[in-house]
Amino acid sequence: MAKDNKKQNEEIIEELNEVAGETSTTEEAKETTFLSSYKNLIIVGTSIQFKDGVYSTSDETEIEVLRNNNLVREAGE
Repeated sequence: MAKDNKKQNEEIIEELNEVAGETSTTEEAKETTFLSSYKNLIIVGTSIQFKDGVYSTSDETEIEVLRNNNLVREAGE
């Protein structure tokens, strides 16, 4: 199951990188907050540390990967 999640996350990142290369925006990135009971997660080779169960990012790749991970939830959901 972990291998399936890793493969799926890698595919999503590839797709996002392709889209990011094709488009450019001048919009300021909005920060998105995620919640987790875990203190530290390693997702697609990236260590993400949740301080007091909270992690905020404006990186679109991280946001997409976290939204597709069942170990975290987006704040406000």
